[in-house]
Amino acid sequence: MKLKTLNLFILCIIICLTTLASTNFLIESILIQPSSGSSNFEIEIIDYATGGDVNKNSRIFSFMPKNNLTNQIISKSKNGTPLITMGSGEPKVMIIAGVHGEELPSQIAAIMLINNLKDKKLKGTVYIIPFTIPAATELCTRDYCGIDPNRAAETPGTPTWVLLNFALTHKIKYAADFHSTQPGGNPGKKVVMSSKDILYESFSIADFMSRETGSEITCHSVNPGALKNVFNSNGIPSVSAEVISCHGEADLKSINESYEQMISFLKYSGIL
Repeated sequence: MKLKTLNLFILCIIICLTTLASTNFLIESILIQPSSGSSNFEIEIIDYATGGDVNKNSRIFSFMPKNNLTNQIISKSKNGTPLITMGSGEPKVMIIAGVHGEELPSQIAAIMLINNLKDKKLKGTVYIIPFTIPAATELCTRDYCGIDPNRAAETPGTPTWVLLNFALTHKIKYAADFHSTQPGGNPGKKVVMSSKDILYESFSIADFMSRETGSEITCHSVNPGALKNVFNSNGIPSVSAEVISCHGEADLKSINESYEQMISFLKYSGIL
């Protein structure tokens, strides 16, 4: 009888230790989830038609911050367009990257920005889309389903139309779309483009970002369906920013320049 009691006591100790170990593991798992000094942090999918494995793009993978948060975003991107929400309240602003899948610097910079902002207290709400079309980023292609996404923001159902619809329904105050341009291409230089003739504050944003980052400034509103132009036409002051990089490539200079453009946009918006 005493032996049975001893065995039962030992078994209880083993169960308690096992439970404690499991609890500690659970606590560790919770602690490595994204934490934020801001009042909100969320990762969600806003377009389930665009999913792709971004990690299969070896060039973008080589520059990506390697941590749990990045892994979560990339994992989500397999299901569609990821939207990262940080902060709360007004103003509400959007940072967009990856409209063209082969333009890599801004997509990497957006992931860096998310990692660097997650523990900061923000003066408003920031919505960041690091990969507008993960499937195009995976394949490193400009077009998606046979169209240029940056000429289709007014076409219902397209990835850029989804972004416009989100911005309108969530009452976004400012938006910025980040790209890269090939050397000798169009525009072929580090630049912030506004739609001054559509909405004057677009120029005010571009002027501020230009002075902050040493980017040139242009007024460019001729392309129908371009995300920047359609946002401005719908009353959301917006700009498009470019850095120089060969398509399908990235380097530290172009990534950092795109990151600086994003920071300058957030400064103009009053978020930072």
